[in-house]
Amino acid sequence: MSTLRHVIWDFNGTLLDDVSCCVEVLSTLLAERALPPITTERYREEFGFPVHDFYVGLGFDFEREDFDGVSHTFIARYLEKLAGARAYAGAHDALRSVATRSLGQSVLSAMEHAMLGELLARYDLHQPMQHVRGLSDLRASSKVELGRALLADIDLPAASVVVVGDTLHDLETASALGCRAVLVAQGHQTRTRLERETSARTVRPIIVDTLPEAVAWIERHAA
Repeated sequence: MSTLRHVIWDFNGTLLDDVSCCVEVLSTLLAERALPPITTERYREEFGFPVHDFYVGLGFDFEREDFDGVSHTFIARYLEKLAGARAYAGAHDALRSVATRSLGQSVLSAMEHAMLGELLARYDLHQPMQHVRGLSDLRASSKVELGRALLADIDLPAASVVVVGDTLHDLETASALGCRAVLVAQGHQTRTRLERETSARTVRPIIVDTLPEAVAWIERHAA
């Protein structure tokens, strides 16, 4: 197994503790459409990418309204809610610890790119990042192609890169790139779900509960 030389971090739900913000905003959108409310527990059991499909599963009818319009409304309200959000406990220490091991660090997110850069700076998570990659729109679709371009820019063997995220899509992205994956089960999907939906895989991700646990694994496999 190759020695790790670079960490690709997810942002939302991995470095930024924004689950409650997402649930609150989504609840207002559901209420406005007379759809059943969603609890945090249900959200973490059902949330996934692409977000369009997750919304359809909740009852949104995109034959009667425009998905992009819903996305813009969600983001506007989400940004208001972020006034009370924080980086996860241990996030800043995690980035510092990885930096002291001379590993490169980047961010790969399904968030729109300019917004991602602004929020990384707001929460003081930007300084160690060699590359920051977000999507070109607000649709929160796949990160795979963006990840392939990022890996080309990192210019290291995929086996020496680890993707650290909080969802099954982070694992899908890592697998598509040929990278290892560590999933931190404190974000947008539960540990039970992560374990259940990866149990049959030949190559399984490392699943941990906190960022310090993720960093401990990284340090054991670093140069």
